[in-house]
Amino acid sequence: MHGKPVSPTWTYLSVTASKGSDIIHLESPVMWDVGDEIVIASTGDSKTNNDNEKREIYSVINDGRTLILTEPLESEHANVHEIFDGRLVRMSAEVGLLTRNIIIRGNDDTQWHDEIQTCDFEYKSDRSSFKRCSNMIYENEYEHGSSQFGVAIIVHPPVRDCQASKVHISFVEITFAGQIFRLGRHPLHFLQNGNMAGSFVRACSIHNTFNRAVNIQSSKNIHIERNVIFDILGGGFVLEDGSETGISLSQNLAVFVTGCTALTNDDLTPAAFSLANPNNSVQHNAVAAGTHHGYWYKLDYHSKGAIYKKNYDKDHVPLGSFRVNSAHSLRGYGLYIYENYFPKQHYHEDDTLATFHSFTSWNNKKGVAVGNIGKDVKFVNLTLIQNRLAGIEVNTVPIDIPRYHENSSFIQDSLIVGKTTVLPEKDHKCTQGGIILPLGRGAMIKNVSFVNFSQKECAAFRWTRILPLRCPFLCGGFTYHLENMKYINAPNKAIYAWDWEGIILDRDGTSTKKIANWTVLPTSGTIPPECESAPEFSIGHAASLCPPKYKWHRFSFNNYRVNRFYYHYNHIRQRNFIISNKYGISTLPYANNRFTHVKGWMCNLLSNTSYKFGFENLTAFNNVSFYGSFYDFEVRIQYFLCSYILHFLLI
Repeated sequence: MHGKPVSPTWTYLSVTASKGSDIIHLESPVMWDVGDEIVIASTGDSKTNNDNEKREIYSVINDGRTLILTEPLESEHANVHEIFDGRLVRMSAEVGLLTRNIIIRGNDDTQWHDEIQTCDFEYKSDRSSFKRCSNMIYENEYEHGSSQFGVAIIVHPPVRDCQASKVHISFVEITFAGQIFRLGRHPLHFLQNGNMAGSFVRACSIHNTFNRAVNIQSSKNIHIERNVIFDILGGGFVLEDGSETGISLSQNLAVFVTGCTALTNDDLTPAAFSLANPNNSVQHNAVAAGTHHGYWYKLDYHSKGAIYKKNYDKDHVPLGSFRVNSAHSLRGYGLYIYENYFPKQHYHEDDTLATFHSFTSWNNKKGVAVGNIGKDVKFVNLTLIQNRLAGIEVNTVPIDIPRYHENSSFIQDSLIVGKTTVLPEKDHKCTQGGIILPLGRGAMIKNVSFVNFSQKECAAFRWTRILPLRCPFLCGGFTYHLENMKYINAPNKAIYAWDWEGIILDRDGTSTKKIANWTVLPTSGTIPPECESAPEFSIGHAASLCPPKYKWHRFSFNNYRVNRFYYHYNHIRQRNFIISNKYGISTLPYANNRFTHVKGWMCNLLSNTSYKFGFENLTAFNNVSFYGSFYDFEVRIQYFLCSYILHFLLI
């Protein structure tokens, strides 16, 4: 099915479109006609995604670069440019064409006007089940009442992998499509086709739908390119099972993809692009102003569909490609990788990296949010502008695979901006943490510029909080290597929250303005007097700079026993642990939740230094034992036990 070609299917504003104006100026000349419908994306913060506007064209002038609309705009749509550290960044509204000359449209039939039941408060289901009730969370969810019974196109062969089904669709409009409360009734659904080489959906528009726009399930090798989707309930482009590979998602625009409480539980928090298998191509796409996420690599154990295989190891699948994509004005995350992604099970210095390249994310809740990743995952050439909570946050990296060698940086060649100067102050706050550092060993960051981190609540670096139960606080103590950093109008370099949260090793002096290999760590009573105050790292807890000759090691322990009993659960539980050396005394708070050694204690110890350990307000005893680990030692450690006081000599 092929409609009349139009070019382009979407573009950007070239000039900011003011509220009340009925004229918009476009970056590229368009072959659009009078009477066509378009969508203009919101450019506000994550709370303004209802500012997307659908309008009709009254006139096309200036060789297709200027459109006169039949109605004035109700909101401002920005096209602004700002230079940060020599990099020109454009923050502009996308404009997409919705009209095609071939239309597939559902019918608003009164027989489907059923009464919608409200879900009970205790309603629960697994993530793939579908609902027959509503929580009425999203205001556009029942815009058409309960008549949301639209057209559904299902591509399904009699025999899988025989290529009996092929799809060639271009320049077609699909609207009033998909069916709410009904599993698998999507506007366009590829269902268990296997290999579909040569199939494509190209330059179409899908809008005003009541289920996922394009759902691909157990089908491979399909090209989805240059499409525009708008006002979608549930997910946008969804690769469902984890068996989908060879899918090309290129040059698509997704505007206003919204959560829905009346579809599957996955659709409560949808993404414009949702991939259960990373071995696909995602390039040159744009996402704007939805209720949740832009691009979601949904690699958790619970992702499943009709042919879900329990032993299918999606978190060890290589990345196809992710390049030159953008996301803005989302209530969720621009790019979300959840939960585990370890493309290679066995690590070597020359491992091919899974590289997320050239991603632009602005005015979202978080620019990039990552769960647990291996050493072969890398983020290169990120442009992260004024995302509210974080530019990029990574929860964990492996503790047993350090990667401090020259080619091991997991974030590099990137720009992170806390605040712009060209967007309205009332809508946009400073990014709280430019990079929120992960728990684990071996995190190295190179060639990153931080710009405009000057407000009190914002800093270039913070440390992750794994909520709600695993590690909400008092976790960390790992060392992070930085090289070739730039701080432009960014006096707030780090915010520490407690004594042992983390150590920064400045490999070349660009972060500390010292010679190479000075360290930054929270100030405590046991650091040497040669360490200096570090006001730029002391926005929260005070921090210090220590000369290169001082080297630190993480020490974490639990299961403390006295006289063969777990003293931990009576006298010792929740007591502070006291350490002292020749420089002074420090206190280690007890915590139930730790990244390592739960229900225990953690600190950083200085090499070539003797320590005395003991519990606060506890009398002496003997026959002491515990389980503990020391990290980042290149030579041996000797330790001695004496009464209830432990003496450690770190060499």
